[in-house]
Amino acid sequence: MSQKQSKRDTKAGKNDDGKSTQKQLTLDASVANVVSPEAKTDTGGVAALLSELRKFRQESGDAQRDIIESQTRLETSMTEIKQQISQLEEMTTVEGRVSNTEDKGIRQERALAYLLKRDTKLAARQDDLENRLRRNNIRVYGIPEDAEGKAMIPFITGFFKTALKLQEDLIISLERAHRATTPKPKSSAPPRSIIVRFLDLSVKQVVLQQAWKQRDIEYQGKKVYFDQDYSPEVVRKRKQVREVIKKLRERNIKAQALYPAQLKIFLETGVKTFGSLGEAQSTLTDLGVTVDLDDRDKLERELLRDSWSTQGNQRKRGFSLSPGEIRDIMKSVEQH
Repeated sequence: MSQKQSKRDTKAGKNDDGKSTQKQLTLDASVANVVSPEAKTDTGGVAALLSELRKFRQESGDAQRDIIESQTRLETSMTEIKQQISQLEEMTTVEGRVSNTEDKGIRQERALAYLLKRDTKLAARQDDLENRLRRNNIRVYGIPEDAEGKAMIPFITGFFKTALKLQEDLIISLERAHRATTPKPKSSAPPRSIIVRFLDLSVKQVVLQQAWKQRDIEYQGKKVYFDQDYSPEVVRKRKQVREVIKKLRERNIKAQALYPAQLKIFLETGVKTFGSLGEAQSTLTDLGVTVDLDDRDKLERELLRDSWSTQGNQRKRGFSLSPGEIRDIMKSVEQH
């Protein structure tokens, strides 16, 4: 290598070192510009900046963790809210079912009340028709069993003519005569009654009135009684009325039993007639007579209380169902 060439290389290296030094000074100046003016004159400025950056980084991390925890709590709350909404929906469904069941129960109770009242009216009407069919009948009590032999009609016709003081020209025509349709009693038990049906109602009335007028009628030394032929229900009610009449007579109060089971009381203030013992209960209590009415009679009295009321009054009192309500009830019954 020549001497000139060495001189050139030495001069170029010096120039490169100068450029590197200049670049470093420029970078230091840039860093110095970032540092606060106070840090330019303070040798610990950079350390303080780094400390602030570390503190900011720590605070940012804490804030991020708080945000994550808040999100977790929010998700938990949302899950609980969803569960509560699901429970509320289930409760709403249950409440709807309970409401529907209550409504159905109310309709069924109304239908039952309607059917009970209708059944009671039909039973009363049927009992009335039965008693009307028995108008030509009388019952004879006290005649011993088998006294009639094999021919009941000739026997009972002859008994009427011999035991009762009837007109000789009275023609007694019977449709039928037979013992009560119950099992034959033992010899020690009272005999069954004899049911006699007349063809002519007026003849039946004459025979019965004469028997009640004579009172003391016997057959083979046995006391014989005559009475109307009533249905079992009327017989039961009239028996209760007779017991009340017996108590009233013990208190020297005159009373009578009217058809079907009415009570007629003769008081000093006047005559009072009651359609049933239930209607007479308050008056009888004032007279010192107790009446024991069973639940059956009370219910029947309540159901038949407005039997003859108008349809408008029934609507006002709510005792009847409309055809639409009855159809709805029938549909609900068919569905279940």
